[in-house]
Order: sequence, then structure tokens, then C-alpha cells
Amino acid sequence: MISALIVDDELLTVRMLENTIDWNSYGIQVIATAQSGEQALALYRNYQVELIITDINMPGMNGIEFIKQVREINKETRIILLSGFGEFQYAKQALKYGASAYILKPMDEMELDLALKEVINEISSNKKTQKMIQQNKNISRSRLIKGFMKKMVSENSLHGIASELRFHFDNYMLFSINIENETMNEFMDISNLLHSKSTYIQDSLSHVLLEYGDNIILEFEEDSWYILISHMDMDQAPHCAQNMIRAFLETFAIKSNVCFSSIYHAMNELPIAYEEVEKLKRLNQYTNNGSVLGHGYNYEATTFDKLQMIEDEKTIVSYILSGKIVSARERLVEILQHTIHITPSSLDDVYDFCFNILAEIRKYLLEEKYISSISNVIMNVNYQDLLKLSSIDQLTNFMVKMINSISTLGTNGNSSINKLVEKSIQYLEDHYSENISLEEVCEYVAMSKNYFCYLFKRETGKSMWVLLTEIRMEKARYMLEHTDMKSYEISYNIGYDNPSYFSKLFKKMHAMTPNEYKNKHSNITK
Repeated sequence: MISALIVDDELLTVRMLENTIDWNSYGIQVIATAQSGEQALALYRNYQVELIITDINMPGMNGIEFIKQVREINKETRIILLSGFGEFQYAKQALKYGASAYILKPMDEMELDLALKEVINEISSNKKTQKMIQQNKNISRSRLIKGFMKKMVSENSLHGIASELRFHFDNYMLFSINIENETMNEFMDISNLLHSKSTYIQDSLSHVLLEYGDNIILEFEEDSWYILISHMDMDQAPHCAQNMIRAFLETFAIKSNVCFSSIYHAMNELPIAYEEVEKLKRLNQYTNNGSVLGHGYNYEATTFDKLQMIEDEKTIVSYILSGKIVSARERLVEILQHTIHITPSSLDDVYDFCFNILAEIRKYLLEEKYISSISNVIMNVNYQDLLKLSSIDQLTNFMVKMINSISTLGTNGNSSINKLVEKSIQYLEDHYSENISLEEVCEYVAMSKNYFCYLFKRETGKSMWVLLTEIRMEKARYMLEHTDMKSYEISYNIGYDNPSYFSKLFKKMHAMTPNEYKNKHSNITK
């Protein structure tokens, strides 16, 4: 509702305006009335109404002086002036102070009706403009914060907006809510929803977060929102995460998981919080341990050491299978020497780490059908054999010996890990027009879904769905250049049932619509 103030020194005029006009039908609520300029100004300072309907000729502070004072407070308030026939000389002065309408007494209802409708349109238009300006500011701030968080911009870049944020960095946590997709159609449906209703989704998220503290919701990126929440108790974090997951599922039918950092106390610690959340995201993708993962909740700092060992394990195997034996050996020795200070409860992780490396090598030897006395030694090592190596030095020497022995087997220089990713990409190329599911791709390359997603993102830098979208857009570009197919035909041909959604995706990638691209680049003779 638009708030309004009625001002006239004649009580009869005030009551007539207040009671004979159907204000609700205009979307207007009369907040207060006044019978003098002084009283009206006091009420305006208190209520800051959006619309003023005021007489000009009043004792004491007249209407002209009143609206002059109003303009010094707020230039956006809309004003309708009422005047007797003999006061027309005030019209120019009134318009100077931005009056939207000037109506002569006795008032004509049709004239007042037109004036109110015009004012309502002005206020609505101004609200839309202000909202758009605010949204653009929020996007700009979001990108700056995210850039700093990812160490892409300096902290100095934030100093200009720090005071505008109204966010307390003396005690805050970072959350990420991560969208889960199982099939290409599901990915497209969710992407379309996020694109068309991003503001509504963000407003819904804000509503969920109201009870937990001041927050900043950063711009959605690829598959995640990042959210800063200030002065939240650690005990509340899991509950907040579950509420976000529930809201996404119940309101938008979107499956998600949430990761959150520990509590930090300064803006310059934001990149550390981001790294913490990113590690949890990768760990959740790899292990599928639950819908909520939080530092200090169900993961401690030692878990991150384990995650790093998982990554190091894959790096070492990749080195070995690509013939980089020296790099593999050096990295292995470095890691094992650092484990000298681990806690007893983490010792099993070290043996798991070594056994997993040997298991990956064995898998490769079986696939490539390497048979020799050396390969037989590696094939026959079991977990109990490793446990008999009771010191770090013994374990290190044994693993170095195993790695050195691989160099004599004549590996072909290509990483089996990379081969599997390449194999999955080729599958996407061959089946891009179908509703490909994550499950069928994983079955094709003989990998678990969680490990495949982790590995694909690590090797390509993007999710499978993003890469498949790029493949489809490239196919569309070729068809636009070399065939006479219509845009909607190409949309169906590459796997999109919604031509409008296809057009939006294409424009996002190529900065023009499919039809514009065809007109500019087509090689078909007309």
C-alpha cells in the first residue's frame, strides 16, 4: 500500500477527502491528516509518507512552505496540491517544488481520479527503478566479495562498500548451498528455474535466514550459493542448514546439500573460510557422507588432512601411470615424512593411503595385462603386509621400492585417470541429444557417482552438466552455420524440448540469439 497524508485547514475538506474516496481501490492508505503546515511537517517527519495531498492557503506555514520543507527531506515524495480560484498565482511556485498535480477547488472527482492514477504510476515506476538500482548494487557487491573470497581481488577493493554492507565481520560463518543433479533434463529444468526465478528464490532464502542473523547472499554460480551469516551460534548452524535444504526441496523441488565453515572474526579471513567450505564440498562430493557437512559439527581439522591425502593419492597415481616416477616418489616421501606428527587415531589413514595407491596400480596392471615378476609382487601385497611395516621409515622405503619397480614395466605414458575422463567426454559427444543421466555415464566408465563427479571436476574444471551444455551449444552453432534448420528444429535436435530455454542458453554463451547468429554467420547459399 502507498502511504498518504491529507493536509487542509478546513476540517470539512479533510473529512470529505478521507471518507468519500475509496482509497483501497487505488492501493493507498491514509496514514494521518493535518490542519496546518506545522502539524503536517511533524507528521511527515514521523511517517515519511509516499503521497501528500495538501491545500495551499493555510494560516501559519502555508502549503508552499510546507512542500518546500518536504523537498529538503525527500525529493521522491509525490505531492498533489489543492487550491482555490484566487490562488492560481501559487501554481508556478508549486510546480517548482515538484508537485505532481494542481487541482482547483471545488474538486472535480474525475480530475482527482486522474491525478491519483498518475501519481500511483509514478510511485510504482520509481519503486521499480530503485529496486533495479539496488539489485545492480547488490550484484556488484556480491561479485566483489566473491572475488576477494577467491583471492581474485584485493581486500582494498572492499573498503568502499564495507560500510554499506551493514554486516558484522567480527563474528561470522560462511555457508554454501549446493544443487544436486542426476540427469541432463533435471539439470536443464533447475537451470531454467534458477534463471527465471532467481530473485524469488533468493527472497525465499532470505526469509529462511531471518531468524539466524544478518546475512549476505552472494550471486549464484554454476551449482552453489555462498551465504555469509553474522553472530550465529555454532549450535544453530546445522538447524539453519537443514532449513535451507528443506525450503529448496519443498518450495522448488530442488535437492541440495549444505556445507559451512567454522566461525571467523575478520573480513580478511574470508578466503580461509572459503577454502574450508570448498574442501567440505569436495569431500561431500567424493564420500557422499550426508546432506550437511560443517566444520566443528561433523568434521574437524584432521578431516581436512585426510581429504588432502585423498587428493595426494590421486596425484601420485596419476604421476606413476604417466611415467613421472621421480615426481611420484618425491611427493610420496614428502607426504609420509609429514605424518610423523599425526595422532594415533589417524595412523590407519596413512596405511589406507598407501594401500589405495597400490590398489590403483594393481587395477591398471590388470587392465593393461602386464605380467612379470615385478607386477606379481605388487599384485600380491595385502593390507596386513603393510601393517607389519611398523615405522614410517619402513613404510616409506617399501612404497618407494614399489614405485621404482613400476618404471621397468614400460607404461605407455597416458594416465588411466585421464583416459576415463576422456572416455566419459566422448560418451557425451556421442549421446549429447539424449537425456543423459549421471548413473549411465558412471556405469559406462565403471566408476562410482561420487568419485566420478570429483574426478571430472578436478580434471576439466567444470561439472559434467556444464560441459554437456557447451557440447550442445557447439553443435547448435555448427547447425546454424551449415544447415537451413530453424532455431526450434535445432533445439529439438540437440536435446532441448523448450526452444525458448535453448535460445537463452545460446545467447548467454554467444552474446546473440540463434537467429541473430544465423543471419550473421550462415554459410548456406540463399
